[in-house]
Amino acid sequence: MATPNYSMKQQQYLRRQPGNSETLLAMSLFDTNVSNDNLMWNLTAFQPITSQTFLQEFDPLQLQKELLTICDHYNNLISSIHSFWIPKLQFEKQQKEELEIKKEKLERQLVQFQSHQANIFGAKPSINQGENAGINQNNSTAQIRDFTDHSITLHEFKTLKAKLEQSEICFSECTRELQNVELKAKCLEEEKKEAERRIEILSRNNLDFEEQLKLLNEDLNVLRNKLELKNQLLESREKATKKLEEEKEELKFELKEEKKNFNESEHRSSQLLHKIDQMERLQREKDAQLEHLKQRILQQPGTRAEKLLEEKIENMLEERTKLEQIVEQLQKQNDVERQQQLERFLSEREQLQLDIAYLKKELADRHMLIELELTHQEIERLLKRIVQLEKDKSELIEAFKKSDKFVGVDGSDLHKMALLSETRDELSINIDERIVGFKQRILDLEEALKESVECTTEKEKVLNEQKRMIEKLNEQIGKIFESNGGGGGNTLITQQQNDQLEKTQKLLEEEKQLRQRQISSLRKEFGMALIAEKETAINLILNSCPSIDLIPGLREKLEILQKQKEAIKHSLLIIDEQQQNKQNFVVDGKIGNLHQKKVLIF
Repeated sequence: MATPNYSMKQQQYLRRQPGNSETLLAMSLFDTNVSNDNLMWNLTAFQPITSQTFLQEFDPLQLQKELLTICDHYNNLISSIHSFWIPKLQFEKQQKEELEIKKEKLERQLVQFQSHQANIFGAKPSINQGENAGINQNNSTAQIRDFTDHSITLHEFKTLKAKLEQSEICFSECTRELQNVELKAKCLEEEKKEAERRIEILSRNNLDFEEQLKLLNEDLNVLRNKLELKNQLLESREKATKKLEEEKEELKFELKEEKKNFNESEHRSSQLLHKIDQMERLQREKDAQLEHLKQRILQQPGTRAEKLLEEKIENMLEERTKLEQIVEQLQKQNDVERQQQLERFLSEREQLQLDIAYLKKELADRHMLIELELTHQEIERLLKRIVQLEKDKSELIEAFKKSDKFVGVDGSDLHKMALLSETRDELSINIDERIVGFKQRILDLEEALKESVECTTEKEKVLNEQKRMIEKLNEQIGKIFESNGGGGGNTLITQQQNDQLEKTQKLLEEEKQLRQRQISSLRKEFGMALIAEKETAINLILNSCPSIDLIPGLREKLEILQKQKEAIKHSLLIIDEQQQNKQNFVVDGKIGNLHQKKVLIF
């Protein structure tokens, strides 16, 4: 089986889609056309998926599809490993073993050739000696033979020559064999080098394959973990579906019960309709009897007077309807006026609540500012007094140093010391008393504000109850009008209703006036307290420092305090004028209401 070669388009498509880094990594590992850079990019791009992102990004159907694709891809990987990579590795191992066997054989042949070469080199000196002996014999044959000389004969020389030729032939054959052996040795060395290169390449390939197998095992572990997560998700989804099915069954049971109740109600309604039909039949019979009696009565002589009376009654009824229309119009006008007054009251209440909150904030801010100013002023005054006391102390110490006893001390110095101690005590007592008084005043103001807020809440509750009562009365009046069709009792009901509405309006106006008075009194108290605090601060500055120009910035502070005091007085005067205008407006409104009542009575 060939290696899987994936196209670049498929890889680009998978890169664009999220969550396909594992498939790209597996494809790059088994793809022979993919470069090492792409493979490293795939390895770096691989990031583990957390359970939260996994739950947020994927749907169950999509997860099932991806799970099936991953399982198919995993099976393909395993089949490719079993079908291609394992046989290939076995074939390479066999090639390695065959090369090692060939290498051993060539080494043995080299050893044999080396031994033959050594034998040949050992035979060369004997061959050279034979040649030299042959040359000497030729020279000796050229000379006159001395028969007395026991030298080599011609036959012997020929035999030696033949031996020499044979030895030369053997030598040439041996040299040829040596050359062939050397060529074979060179070929074997080259084959050995090539085999070593192949072995190195195969070892590298084996290392690469081992790394790839490790990566594949890691990918398989990651895929297994993902499969486990997906299985857990599927189990949770199955549990949820089971719960939903149980709820569905419960709802079905409830629907069945509701259907039973509905059928019972339909049966009851059908029975009631049957009874209604019977009553209508009886009513028709009675109507027919009444018409028959009317015809008999019309035949009598007293019918003319009855007709005249009926005409008079009809005229009276028309007049009554006209009066009812007039009364309804007046009621509508009164309702509109009441609603407008209620809206005004609610808007004023909201404004008053906002004013109370604003005043609370102003109280807190002013309290803090006053405390800060007072503390700064008292600290400055005390520092100045301390400086003066230190100067007096230094003078007294110098006087004591000059004279061992109280000889050089005058009565004025002793008087100064007593005054200094008294002023210190008085300052500490006055500061404590003022702080306690300020705190007590703030607590009183806070309690008054709390009481006013509680009163407003209670009054709001009472107003809501009164509104509900008015709505109930209106409903009852409408029902009475519908049941009686007008009648003489309408005037009494309208009078009672108008009386109740007037009472509620009076109560609302009184509560409104009380709230305004409380708020105005709080504002006045707050303003008076601020004015008193400003005056005390001015008096403290003036009493503590006889000359204002000596200390820089004191005159400016006094001017600021006086301006603030005048502004507070001006605001209090404006509040008084507003209250007077409101009281006049209330009196005018009461007079207008009295005129309206008189008109309604007439």
